[in-house]
Amino acid sequence: MITIDLDPQAEAQLITLLKRMGIPQDAALREAVLQLIEDLQDIEIADQRLKTPGRRWTMEEIKRGADSPDVEH
Repeated sequence: MITIDLDPQAEAQLITLLKRMGIPQDAALREAVLQLIEDLQDIEIADQRLKTPGRRWTMEEIKRGADSPDVEH
């Protein structure tokens, strides 16, 4: 189980907004954590690709579908 400490003002704002919108606290926090995980994974992938770039595609190749198996390179 993960617990977090929010400053009282942020916690009050969050609770107020969630109640107003009818969103359960656990559902909202679960979604926020899952979104953070996805964002961190995206950052990790982007960082890795910047360190070791792969093949670069021209706009023409992309438009032609040069990555399709039936298109000659």
